[in-house]
Amino acid sequence: MNWDAISTIAEVVAASGVILSLIYLAKQIKSQIQESRLSAAHEIASGFREMLKPFIDPAFAELFVRANSDFDGLTEAERIQVISVQQTNIRLWEEAFYQYQGGRLDETIWNTMVNQYSSYIAIESFKRVWDLRKASYNREFVEFVESLKQVEYKTK
Repeated sequence: MNWDAISTIAEVVAASGVILSLIYLAKQIKSQIQESRLSAAHEIASGFREMLKPFIDPAFAELFVRANSDFDGLTEAERIQVISVQQTNIRLWEEAFYQYQGGRLDETIWNTMVNQYSSYIAIESFKRVWDLRKASYNREFVEFVESLKQVEYKTK
């Protein structure tokens, strides 16, 4: 065997090693992207569960019902409660919006959230809080929220 043949065999082995490394790297990147999406979905779901906790309290549920029929009739402390809970919800939605924009949130999950929020934005207290606080959100998110068609929020 001459040196040219040995050199050619070495180049083929080296090239094969590079190709195998690239295939492995591609699989790792794909796996990391999938893990990132699952993590984002978990974070959003966890945040949503936390956001629902105040509504489990009967006193807050009653306050929420009153806020939707007579927001201005609430005491200052009650309005602060409603505004705080609504802003927690809006911030969660904003986070999901940016996760989706960045490709970290699956489209199926995002579309489900948009469907839910399309009814949520029809709630009177949401409208009032949104008008009071929308200046504190990024223009892109504000435009998105305001472009949604409102759908009736149903409780029965």
